[in-house]
Amino acid sequence: MPGQDWLYEANQWLILAISLGMLLAVTEIGFRRGRRRDGSANATVTQITTLQAAAFGILALLIGFTFAMALSRFEERRDVVLAEANAIGTVGLRAQLLPQPQADDAIPLLRRYVDLRLRLVEANLDPDELRLVVSQSLELQQALWADAVTAIEADPRPAVSGLFTQALNEMIDLHAKRLAALTNHVPDTVFVLLYMVAAIALGFTGYGCGLGPYPQPCCDHRHGAFGYRPPASWLDPRQSAAARRRASRARQASLDQPAAHPKGRS
Repeated sequence: MPGQDWLYEANQWLILAISLGMLLAVTEIGFRRGRRRDGSANATVTQITTLQAAAFGILALLIGFTFAMALSRFEERRDVVLAEANAIGTVGLRAQLLPQPQADDAIPLLRRYVDLRLRLVEANLDPDELRLVVSQSLELQQALWADAVTAIEADPRPAVSGLFTQALNEMIDLHAKRLAALTNHVPDTVFVLLYMVAAIALGFTGYGCGLGPYPQPCCDHRHGAFGYRPPASWLDPRQSAAARRRASRARQASLDQPAAHPKGRS
């Protein structure tokens, strides 16, 4: 029923902002915890790397299962919408065979019913609008069923009234199936589990980054896991050229220096 899946009723942009903030905060916390420890031991770094790989592996597996669940539900909703459209068309064609005045009453009711089914797509995002559309659809179904009962009483031939009643019954059944498909989302607990595993994986990532050394001039751990300081060579290209010349001269000097031969025993 509408209102039970709170995650689907919330604002998507708000969920995105909260998710990014939470994941970045977890990474930063893990990084700062790692900077407080001595990361010189290779065993510690190896253990964190193993845990990080395991967490990301579980996260990838959960994401794959979640996409599979979402895809199956999407295909189910698409098939139900197509079947309901065909059922409404069949009811409209067989309504023309009803005796008067039931035929003139049923066709306008079907047109209003089609408009409501089109509104159902937009009303899915609004629980109050969805309840209104569903209640109006049920009222039109009762009115169409009353026309079917009246037609059977006036003309009990199964070739006409029986076929119309059968098609109308199928249309009503597909209405219930479509409502069930609309509310058959991926459970909220699955997304909560995804957030938890993602937070653990990013926490291990930040912790491992905090344990490692930072010989690169562009990284500054004093600014956190996302701290960035551009290299000095970017700010002054001449400094980079001078450093290359000094390195070239040192390499040439090492090649020109004669190798020391060990003294032989006398």
